[in-house]
Amino acid sequence: MSEEQKSLILPEIITPDIEKTLGLMCFECARYAHAFKKGGENIAPRAESEQAAIIFKVLRNVLSGMSFDEAFRKMHIEACDAQERRRDGYTINPHQLAQPRAARLSDVS
Repeated sequence: MSEEQKSLILPEIITPDIEKTLGLMCFECARYAHAFKKGGENIAPRAESEQAAIIFKVLRNVLSGMSFDEAFRKMHIEACDAQERRRDGYTINPHQLAQPRAARLSDVS
């Protein structure tokens, strides 16, 4: 097993960053999935598939050591880059980072 694979193994307990990642709602993921699809990624046109694709992108970065906020921001930038490749309209605003529901709820507690 490579060092990269070892670092992506789930820990024994859920961390706040993993919980936020797994808590992303499908309506929060849809526009990002659409941006990646515009860039050529093969994501099935089902809410569950779109949600899974985005959660996977964020979770992979969280497991590699990024905080949820860093991982979400990285995915946002990648989605902007993907939709830029098509240039047929924006799915997401490249200048406005969405604030996921999980992040908003953590500020309340």
